Amino acid sequence: MTALVRYHTGETPYAGSSACSSKHVNAVVAVGNFDGVHLGHCELIEQLVAEAKKRESRSAIVSFYPHPATVLGRRREGLSQLTPIRQKLLLLNELGVDLFILVHFTKAFSNISADEFLIRLTEAPLHMTHMVLGPDTAFGKDRVGDVAYISKWLSERELSSQVVSPVLQQERKISTSSIRKLLSEGNVEDIPRFLGRFYTIVSRVKRGDGRGGAILGFPTANMIHGSYELPADGVYATKTIIKGQVYHSVTNVGLRPTVDGTSRQVETHIISLSKDLYGEVLQVEFLKRLRGEMKFDGLEELKAQIARDVKMADDFLSTDA
Repeated sequence: MTALVRYHTGETPYAGSSACSSKHVNAVVAVGNFDGVHLGHCELIEQLVAEAKKRESRSAIVSFYPHPATVLGRRREGLSQLTPIRQKLLLLNELGVDLFILVHFTKAFSNISADEFLIRLTEAPLHMTHMVLGPDTAFGKDRVGDVAYISKWLSERELSSQVVSPVLQQERKISTSSIRKLLSEGNVEDIPRFLGRFYTIVSRVKRGDGRGGAILGFPTANMIHGSYELPADGVYATKTIIKGQVYHSVTNVGLRPTVDGTSRQVETHIISLSKDLYGEVLQVEFLKRLRGEMKFDGLEELKAQIARDVKMADDFLSTDA
């Protein structure tokens, strides 16, 4: 089980964590945000885990929260994510990572030099002996610590490193930004080629306004989408997993203009399941965009379209299965 270790600036690094309690972890380390844990990330992480096993050591991912670009004002506040922390932890666990160290990133921390950050990694309790680097790895003030800098620094101290080549898809480097672009276009069908799985939102169901079931005849689970990057507004054929059981579903993302909605919502109708799902945790996988968001003249017209959406989604999912 991957251990999550939170580190706040000013603390003894990783203090109080039983996962880092030994004096010499001798960790094999990779540093980065790994948002999405896409196929490029997976290649690096698999090499990280393999190297740690070969050395009879522990594998450690060191990441930052909030996102450095948000703290430094280079991106909007509350940057949405492909994989929020809990989902990322589950994916890292599946890949066999021992430690997920989450560093609280602040403006003060951004002034730490690459030298100082590397020294912290090589000291107790991690005692890093080897680094696994992606081609774009960089950290420290002004991102001075790039691959060449890190490799030289480690070599001078008789420590080692390896650089993992980027993973390509149709001659394009797989990246978080390329997946975000596909999401913004609603092109969820192409995402598995980059992500290695369908784009998924994991959420607890909240109370909605009751229109779906009581008025329209199609009850929906209203998702708490939080910090997730959402696909383009529209209606999607989805699969929903509830307590290990897989259901066909249809999911609407958007403002719901027919009922004068004012904020983006994610609502999932589970086909052939009539049950109050309030409080349940749902895992919704996006397989295909059926149509864009539309405004209808009235609820009857909307209801008729939802019926068509449900049939279209069920037909597609039955064929896809």
